Amino acid sequence: MLEPTFLPRVRQLLRSVGVLHVDESPGRAAGGLEYVHVAATPFLTAMHTGGRSAADIDAGDVLPGYAGTIVRDGYAGYAHLIDAHHAWCGAHLLRDLHAVHTADPDAQLWAAAMATTLTDANTAAAAARAGGQTTLDPQVLATIRNHYRGALALGISTNSARAGPLAADALTLARRFQTHEDMILRFVVDLAVPFTNNQAERDVRPVKTSNGPPAVPGAPCKDWPTSPSSSPTYPPPPNGAWTTTTLSTNSSPPEPGYHQRPNPAE
Repeated sequence: MLEPTFLPRVRQLLRSVGVLHVDESPGRAAGGLEYVHVAATPFLTAMHTGGRSAADIDAGDVLPGYAGTIVRDGYAGYAHLIDAHHAWCGAHLLRDLHAVHTADPDAQLWAAAMATTLTDANTAAAAARAGGQTTLDPQVLATIRNHYRGALALGISTNSARAGPLAADALTLARRFQTHEDMILRFVVDLAVPFTNNQAERDVRPVKTSNGPPAVPGAPCKDWPTSPSSSPTYPPPPNGAWTTTTLSTNSSPPEPGYHQRPNPAE
């Protein structure tokens, strides 16, 4: 009864909304490990299981052709959904910034500056919504972009001149902020878009808890996390300093934070 009547209606309604939260998480199904895909709003949720390919994502019959805004993490598997705007979950970005900054607070000041920029921007967006505004004041938006680009420039210049696993991860993270500025700042350009993807995370969390410890390391989705498990462990440099030659004999850890996943295709 659910499949032929109720679920098609839920999918139809989800396709009609302006903002969708989506996520995918490992879960046990049909005697093996699959991914549970979720598309959700505060009122409706649809889930299906499968792999992580574009075809698996589309199999839920919600996202193909969707033309609203998709709030998601950084998984590249959603990139084929070109009809939609994309918004990067700010909580995941804060977690990645926290991992880099905690590893070397003095050298990675840019990460703290970027995190402050994002949290201040979220505060400004929330205040504008509460005041009944549909857009941010242009001067406020310009200030946010100015601070964003300043922190970004510091991150790139600092880590382009350094060697070692931390610098490599930090530069990768800074380049991500450079490449995806529009996606990351979507929540201040369109006030209908929330800062985080917590809605999808909450909806899929019962799958994680029912299958034992979460398969994705790190703190729960929240602002500037304090859990040490969200930070990768960087090996100490030999003789107290990294050099270019050291990199050939030391493998770099995965990208910090949420991007340490079982599937390296992310």
